[in-house]
Amino acid sequence: MRRIYRRREARDRDAPSVPLPRSVDSLSGVEFEVLAVSLVLRGGFGTARVVGGPGDMRVDVIATTPGGRTVRFQCKQYRDPQRRVGAEVLHQLADRRLRSGIDEFVVVTNGSFSTPVRGFADAHGIHSIDGETFQRWWNGGETLDGILRR
Repeated sequence: MRRIYRRREARDRDAPSVPLPRSVDSLSGVEFEVLAVSLVLRGGFGTARVVGGPGDMRVDVIATTPGGRTVRFQCKQYRDPQRRVGAEVLHQLADRRLRSGIDEFVVVTNGSFSTPVRGFADAHGIHSIDGETFQRWWNGGETLDGILRR
């Protein structure tokens, strides 16, 4: 009986806890943030919560690894998945990171990043998860740990 319970618990832990009846592109910004929290927790983080809203200082989700490392997420959900995250978003995050000593920042979007914007993110230690990577993460084809180690 214990074995069955453990298997069920592992299956539930590994499954997305936010079933989506429609595409990621049709989610609201808040639904996208809630989905990100679900995926972060599925990825083994100890805690994750939505903190976004007016005056969120470019942080929508705060998560903590079991080892105590804090990772902050900026979620950019666009109705048009062809839209690119603007350079100003990354500039603000880089500035905030320098001023506050934040461990890690991740920008996650259903859209994309231009080559210069992705290069800026990489140069400033900001992880960027585009729409294609997000879909693989959501579908279980990639783990958050694997994405963050790139």
